[in-house]
Amino acid sequence: MSGQARSADFGAEDGDLVLLSRRLDGTSPWLDRAEAVTVAHVLAAARTTGRSARAVAERLQLLGYDTPALAILPDAPAEDDGPGGRAP
Repeated sequence: MSGQARSADFGAEDGDLVLLSRRLDGTSPWLDRAEAVTVAHVLAAARTTGRSARAVAERLQLLGYDTPALAILPDAPAEDDGPGGRAP
């Protein structure tokens, strides 16, 4: 099933625009479905939204994005993970 078909099955949730924006501010520029989402973006999105990194990755997957393997993501981000932190 294509990412577009998968994402059509799910309604928008609060915070989706933040997850999908490159600067995590809910505005353009947006993530590109043709590119895998980085671990750094997932960790920063978790910090920004207060969700676990796994929850962020799962939501992005439901929206049709290729994300890091869930097994490598922490249940909760460390304070210094993400852009400028120690995230890979």
